[in-house]
Amino acid sequence: RLSSAQTALMLQEETIRRLERERKGLNEKISVLDSSLAQAEGERRQLRDKVAQLQQSEAKSDQEKEAMRAQIENAESRLTKVELRKRSLEGDIE
Repeated sequence: RLSSAQTALMLQEETIRRLERERKGLNEKISVLDSSLAQAEGERRQLRDKVAQLQQSEAKSDQEKEAMRAQIENAESRLTKVELRKRSLEGDIE
């Protein structure tokens, strides 16, 4: 009876050691996953910031493009007026 109790105790102690090793391994995995998660969240924040910057740049470019179109239209209008005035003056000469 004492021998079976000792055997049972040894088995329980071995089970405890095995479970402690498993727990340690799982805790290490959790630490690695936590670190990976923190890194991924940091990268996500950086990418969101980059997207926001690109959207702002795009909006600014769109505004500049519209301003340039307006300048081109204005220049074309002035050119048309100058050409009409030139034709008018050429007609007066003849």
